[in-house]
Amino acid sequence: MPRKLEEGPVVREVALVGEYALPFGPFHVGSSAEWAFERKQVDALRNLAAISGGRELLDPKKA
Repeated sequence: MPRKLEEGPVVREVALVGEYALPFGPFHVGSSAEWAFERKQVDALRNLAAISGGRELLDPKKA
């Protein structure tokens, strides 16, 4: 059954599937700036990296 999550508290749930209980969580619902995603900010960061000679590194040994 759907449940609306309120902002703030940590939520842990369980789904009952037949005779099994499947726990999941914890989840934290929030809208702080830390979790805000703005496409234009990502694009601005990529643009800055391009004009400054920056590059993506997946292996820190290659830095």
